[in-house]
Amino acid sequence: MKRVPRSVLIASWGSLLSAVLFVIALVLSADPPHDGSTRHPSGSRLQLDSLMGSESSQAGFIEAKEGVSLVFPRDHASHSGFQNEWWYLTGNLRDKNDPQQLFGFQFTLFRFALAPMNNSSLEKSDNPWLEPQIYMAHFAITHVDDGEHRAGERFSRQGPGLAGARWMKTDEVNTAEPFLKLWLANWFMQSHGQKDLFPMTIAAFDSDKKIGLTLEAITTKPMVLQGNKGVSLKNLEGGASFYYSYPRLSVDGQLQWQGQQYAVDGLAWFDHEWSSNSLADYQQGWDWFSLQLDDGRELMYYRFRNRDGSKGLSHFNLIDTTGRSLALEPDAVELSPLDEWLSPEGAVYPSGWQLRVPDQDLNLEIQPLVKDQLMDLSVRYWEGAVKVTGSHQGRGYVELSGYE
Repeated sequence: MKRVPRSVLIASWGSLLSAVLFVIALVLSADPPHDGSTRHPSGSRLQLDSLMGSESSQAGFIEAKEGVSLVFPRDHASHSGFQNEWWYLTGNLRDKNDPQQLFGFQFTLFRFALAPMNNSSLEKSDNPWLEPQIYMAHFAITHVDDGEHRAGERFSRQGPGLAGARWMKTDEVNTAEPFLKLWLANWFMQSHGQKDLFPMTIAAFDSDKKIGLTLEAITTKPMVLQGNKGVSLKNLEGGASFYYSYPRLSVDGQLQWQGQQYAVDGLAWFDHEWSSNSLADYQQGWDWFSLQLDDGRELMYYRFRNRDGSKGLSHFNLIDTTGRSLALEPDAVELSPLDEWLSPEGAVYPSGWQLRVPDQDLNLEIQPLVKDQLMDLSVRYWEGAVKVTGSHQGRGYVELSGYE
């Protein structure tokens, strides 16, 4: 989102496809967990930015372009004509019985297309096994007091009901209204209504890592279309994604950590993004921030890093208390690392940042709640809960890719 040298990391869709198929073959030959999904094979590692597509990888796939209007609730579900997609939920929780005890959590469902749907050999079929869609789910909890981060992973083909992201039919659920279900085996995000994504139930449990989570989520602010009306530019060559967020969710439920159960509540952030050519071949990875300030505002900021060490394209979106977005020019934002963290494999990650937006009187210090929040799975990346101090207080999440 591991232990392969940089020389064998994925550089093109052809090698990516081979690597994904290799991972899947290993996974499907391994002993599966009791829920019917598959775990990652040790020793087989990719990078998150490798899976997001490149300028040379999109032949036959639909590309994200300006001028296309997103339509809801349809666009909450999957988009199989695009190469990749993810539904992403992160948040900061507290123990209701001991509010000083804090947790972070992540639950992400990824979809990867192994071939374009317009391939004549892959046209719609009555055989669900012919669908060229692979799903991967990542689930993690950070226990702040223990200073520990635990993460689990599942893979599955879409197959006959094994995984997916779609609106369920009335006769399938024995209810008067359909609902959206995002799932891989028994890990899921499930809406409660016919047209709205929220309220939603989230559930995941990993017996190996001894972590579990069941939450109810409601949105307290409206959806935000990122970028230009939902089209988020990733490079100047036109690589882009469709991207929207629910930046402030209220969550409440139960968390399990090493056999102990906690009643928790807190705030979460939901993203849905899909694309076919997000990255240019010269781009190394990205730093991404989603922050919820105590004054009721949120901000999303990402910046890309180029392989030659130069700064890449960036985007900043400040969301006011009513849900209105303010996008700023890249030079209006100053981001400086404050420290470093060395991964077990020797990769150097930034750890702590100063984020300044002078025009908005923002001078924020962002610190990880735990230094090591590495998602050390079949795909390696750093994804962690952070606290915000300085001119404003708050919480959030940071994602770092392409540092290995």
